[in-house]
Amino acid sequence: MRILLVYNLYTQPGGEDVVFEAERALLERYGHEVVNLLGGQRRAIIADWNNERMVIGFRQAIGYVSKQRTTI
Repeated sequence: MRILLVYNLYTQPGGEDVVFEAERALLERYGHEVVNLLGGQRRAIIADWNNERMVIGFRQAIGYVSKQRTTI
């Protein structure tokens, strides 16, 4: 199965980052193909929907998903 993981990285790595990597590794270990869509402090994938930049980022993410043809 081809799975898309979407995540916003933090400036300083923390517990959520560790969990993200562990989940990705687990999915891959069980034979899934994992595609990452990563954001960061400067380019968040999904955040405040009232912010025009976030809407543009969401549209870019949808375009990326369409190109990758992920199952989930």
